[in-house]
Amino acid sequence: MKTGIVQPHSELVWCSLWNFVGEGPYTLAAKMLNANNLKPRYLKEAIRWTAGTGASLLDPRPNESLRGPAATFGRILRQASLATRIPHLYTELANDRELRYCTKCMSTGFQAAIAQIQGIDLCPIHGEPHRNTCIQCGHKTPPYFLEDSSYPPGFSCRECGAPFGGDELIDRRLDAWISPGEVDHLDPIHRWLKQMDDSMVIHCLNLSSWSLTSISSEDADDQKLRAVFRVLSSKTGGDDDPESDIENNSNILGPYPLNKNKALQDYTKAKYARILYKLIGLPETWKYRSHLITPSFGVEVPIRSIVPPELHAKLISAAQFQHVSYTCGKVNYLAYFLQDVIPGILNTERFKFELPFESKAIAEGVFGATWIAALKIAKIWNQTLIRAQNDNSSQANLNCLATVDEWANRLGCWRRRSYFPIGVIKLKDSATEENQLYFVVI
Repeated sequence: MKTGIVQPHSELVWCSLWNFVGEGPYTLAAKMLNANNLKPRYLKEAIRWTAGTGASLLDPRPNESLRGPAATFGRILRQASLATRIPHLYTELANDRELRYCTKCMSTGFQAAIAQIQGIDLCPIHGEPHRNTCIQCGHKTPPYFLEDSSYPPGFSCRECGAPFGGDELIDRRLDAWISPGEVDHLDPIHRWLKQMDDSMVIHCLNLSSWSLTSISSEDADDQKLRAVFRVLSSKTGGDDDPESDIENNSNILGPYPLNKNKALQDYTKAKYARILYKLIGLPETWKYRSHLITPSFGVEVPIRSIVPPELHAKLISAAQFQHVSYTCGKVNYLAYFLQDVIPGILNTERFKFELPFESKAIAEGVFGATWIAALKIAKIWNQTLIRAQNDNSSQANLNCLATVDEWANRLGCWRRRSYFPIGVIKLKDSATEENQLYFVVI
């Protein structure tokens, strides 16, 4: 250990040079606890703690009435957190399920607070990807928590012991905790985040039920956070704008101004049918009749990959709209479509008085988003059929039929099966009071 690098801070060993601009609470807590050989429970009284869970490092809340070294350090963690930097937006952009880190940053004992934001995939300092697994064994990184356990935050993998930063273990190497260099490269993203936090109010209107088009939803929460990040990224055009995602598989439609769009006039069944035909067309199912089945949920489904995904997408998309006119009278058709059909597809019924779906652009945006979702599902289904066709066993056909049932919510009429693949994000400019709507399909 270098002479003089560590100074006593009341009862704790601490050095102000371990705390860098833009550094998040995770590595700060790791330094303090490891330098003093303490367990996380040392901070239980200093930070608001949830029994059985601990304290989230996205939003560590100190006990302001407490005094002493632990309380002082609790306030340091709070000051470094995303909750302090972007108090209105941090819950919409980041999660605390796992640590995200840059290997080069971590080799010096540093993790930027903004690394927890899904969508910031590259470290602004080094251009390295933000990881959430050990580079040695692939094990998931620990939660971004001060946990109610004996494990303090650290700079190495809990599973295999390999350092996150490369070759050297630095958990107890106090002289290795140095600046990663060029921390000013974080300034543009900090400025952009502050601009967004000061000027935008965001509401994910159907986030609790928003579904992915993929059959696997393992990373659904992360994908939703990325979608919010992309919506915010679309709002500015300056030098401080964040770079695009490394890999983007979301589609964003909008913005649709909620106050200025031309309203639908006399939206009759005939006009509805023409718009539907223009967007979807007439599925030519007769060419593939022998390769389609109609299961119990009433929408034709391909059972051979020879059926083009585009045709299947037309069947899925049309199923969301084509039968709605059968359940309403001619006079009330427009009201039914605006107040029940569109909110039903998006699962936004409770917001129907807040969202003016009489906007023609918004209504057609729903058609477009539905088509994108249907095409994504159809392509995944087509790949599923290709894999099944490579299975020559006698169970192949039975397995296919079982899979049709498993996919019923995606392949049928979505709103009737509580499946909602179109995310609805409302963004408000706090300066102009203008509200805009975005549709997101992942």
